Amino acid sequence: NKDFLQVSITLKIKPDWHINSASPINNNLIPTQVDLLNKVDWQVDKVDYPQHQVINLDFNQDEPLALYQGNITINMFLSKRKPLATEKPLAEEKELAINKSITTRNPIINLRFQACSDKICLLAENITLYPNGLSRKQ
Repeated sequence: NKDFLQVSITLKIKPDWHINSASPINNNLIPTQVDLLNKVDWQVDKVDYPQHQVINLDFNQDEPLALYQGNITINMFLSKRKPLATEKPLAEEKELAINKSITTRNPIINLRFQACSDKICLLAENITLYPNGLSRKQ
């Protein structure tokens, strides 16, 4: 069915590094998240994040952290967006109608995460993903 897609995002986290889970125990931490940047043609039905590990790190023995380490896969389930007849066109749709050079209408995904080691945390990053080789949801 061409109206549904599953996008799998695999992250390979280097040894001695981790990222926060999608649902950190401490609300002050930046969760790992995926979302659509272009919501003209697609909508997110569901996101399956992997099971996190609860770990006490050397720098913070008193507070366990919900983390991802090693290789993880996040699965996004998308469906074609069907605007209501009464719905006004989104600004994105107007821009696409004006800019004829945009020919692909595949999902564009934002991945947000913060990488840390036992010693330092890097600034949070947003990475734009342009999936290819999309598999159809069965």
